[in-house]
Amino acid sequence: MILDIDPKVDYAFKRVYGRDENRDVLASVLEAVLAGTEFGMITDLEIRNPFNDRNTANDKLSIVDVRARQKSGELFNVEMQLLPFKELPKRLLYYWSVSYAEQLDKGKSYPELKPTILICFADHVVFPGRTDWHTRFRVVDGEGRVLCPDLEIHILELPKFPADPKMVVTPLEQWLFFLRKAEEIDSDHVPPCLTLPAIHKAIEELHMISLSEADHELYLDRRKFWLDEQSRREEGFLSGVAVGRIQSLQSQLGLEETPVKELDALAMDDLRRLEAELKAKLANRS
Repeated sequence: MILDIDPKVDYAFKRVYGRDENRDVLASVLEAVLAGTEFGMITDLEIRNPFNDRNTANDKLSIVDVRARQKSGELFNVEMQLLPFKELPKRLLYYWSVSYAEQLDKGKSYPELKPTILICFADHVVFPGRTDWHTRFRVVDGEGRVLCPDLEIHILELPKFPADPKMVVTPLEQWLFFLRKAEEIDSDHVPPCLTLPAIHKAIEELHMISLSEADHELYLDRRKFWLDEQSRREEGFLSGVAVGRIQSLQSQLGLEETPVKELDALAMDDLRRLEAELKAKLANRS
């Protein structure tokens, strides 16, 4: 049975990684991302904001996050960024700083602060012109010396990952393949490149969503919300471009430019019609 469930949609993402029963799944993806770092071994994980059907169903934010802490104190924040966000790096740094500072309750001192690791899966390109899909950020000097190991931010750009099953080898590549291709996976015939037990458990979680009418309805509602939001953003961008072109044409024709506020109130079809009329006037004048 083809899953037809996108794990990037918030309802599915938090259900896969944010349930107490799936702490091993979250630990697996953390270890995959942090492999080769001093934080690559995850033990005794506690999920601090466990999955809740009602909260997820009512969430209107574009940020889907799972927060966790392991017994030794390190904090983890794993999030899925579905829509492009211009100031994403600054927002990630701010979120990291909030999580880090929250550790200092009254009476505590700086030595008690534990490393805070933020991992962002972005369903869009964050750094154009670069081909690498996994970027690790730390505070280092010009010679590579780390100021403090407590700051760790990872950004994984999903569109850059070549989801070719023949090239999937490492645990991280398996998880990225899962995030990109889970909708197309047949739960009865899992691709042989996906060998991690935690991924098989995640696939089963998605399968359970498709089998439950109530859960599937919640998932479809959230998926529709994100598709509508994406459409609104794309239309808003196109509208902004059209407004700029209209004002430029008015200027070339010696006309008074219509205020941006008035143009923003027009539907996209009306903007296109106005732009076409101005172009025709400019063509006739020349």
